[in-house]
Amino acid sequence: MRNNLFREIPCVVTGGAGFIGSHLADRLLALGSEVLVIDNLATGRIANIRQHEGNPRFRFVKGDIRDKAMARIIAEYEPDLVFHMAAHWQTLSVKEPLTDAEVNIMGMLNLLEGVRQSRSDPFIINGSSATVYGSPSKLPMSEDDLPLPLTPYGAAKLASEQYLVIYESLYGLRGLSLRYFNIYGPRQWTMGVISQWVWALLNGAQIEIYGNFTRDFTFVDDAVAATLLAGERRVSGVINVGSGKDVSLRDLITLVRTIVPSNSTVVKRPPRSVDVYTKRLADISKARKILGYAPSVSLEEGIRRVAEWWRQVQLKRPRDPNVSAS
Repeated sequence: MRNNLFREIPCVVTGGAGFIGSHLADRLLALGSEVLVIDNLATGRIANIRQHEGNPRFRFVKGDIRDKAMARIIAEYEPDLVFHMAAHWQTLSVKEPLTDAEVNIMGMLNLLEGVRQSRSDPFIINGSSATVYGSPSKLPMSEDDLPLPLTPYGAAKLASEQYLVIYESLYGLRGLSLRYFNIYGPRQWTMGVISQWVWALLNGAQIEIYGNFTRDFTFVDDAVAATLLAGERRVSGVINVGSGKDVSLRDLITLVRTIVPSNSTVVKRPPRSVDVYTKRLADISKARKILGYAPSVSLEEGIRRVAEWWRQVQLKRPRDPNVSAS
């Protein structure tokens, strides 16, 4: 990666106190960027960005991406890159479809308006999701496949992609949507089946497996690497970001228990209504070709890093025990 491309350039990271967003902010600051983080702290944590307090290149604004004031802040900051990582949760979208649409669609539109008003003509990297595909008829899942989302979250993410395309066509904005596949890693306090299972094993808590789906688990460092490559290449369109490998939940729990030995019991249960996606595997050939993306963290190594992180944060209990592999 040509690190000098990020030096001293102003970047906005929405959801920058959250899971992926905070890791992205870390890397941008390490590369010399100026970073404005916007987060309403609904799911993000100040602890994820506290290490940057006092850094003159770092600024934090507590605010909701739906608020028009955030659009003005983005416009006035005049960023070179905008990384849109703020989002409503996938599992909550089934119970809260209106809130999901407000955050994931109206929040995206508000951001686009802020970019449109900016004099700096920034490039936008939109954090989308593999959920836009729905349950595929074939694997791996390619960007050329017809998206058929099955949840409000997936529909909203697809809408955000389309609005980015429309704003590029009508107003000349430039941007790329990255369809992330099951990102996991440190700081994933809530949701995230790997993080939650590792926590349970370290604490001797019971683990429940709902169904036996397959997933493409992607370590957060690889997701951030792909996102930074997108900031370098600045090509429009849609690109998958995954590991290119899938694993069933039952094989995954065997692997996790091998890496994190425990007396925890495992209970197998039927699939839940929220778990609508039975299989998932990314075709990452486009990411390899266009971005130069090459995932480097194996599932085994990623699980070890998650376990070490939980040990470092003293095994604090997650705020939300609701676990999903979606």
